[in-house]
Amino acid sequence: MPEQQSMSEPMQLEDGWPVAHPEAQGFDAARLAALGPRFDAWSDANLHAVLVTRHGSLVYERYFTGEDRRFAVGSVGRVTYDATMLHELRSAV
Repeated sequence: MPEQQSMSEPMQLEDGWPVAHPEAQGFDAARLAALGPRFDAWSDANLHAVLVTRHGSLVYERYFTGEDRRFAVGSVGRVTYDATMLHELRSAV
């Protein structure tokens, strides 16, 4: 897997998402970088990923380890996510 350039700058992958420096899109990179540790400390959030886009460019991404479930299978335990993993999505109303 490619290395992430910094805590607030996403990896440049050939996945169709252009990547921009946070400051180039009007964000404070330090404030974005502070999101990851806050979510790491909030275990009840069970967050798998945070992605921030602006004007069509990815400016922040961070992946976490958390409990996950698969449709028709149930719990699959703790999963460590990254930018290259497919993730099952469902919507809630």
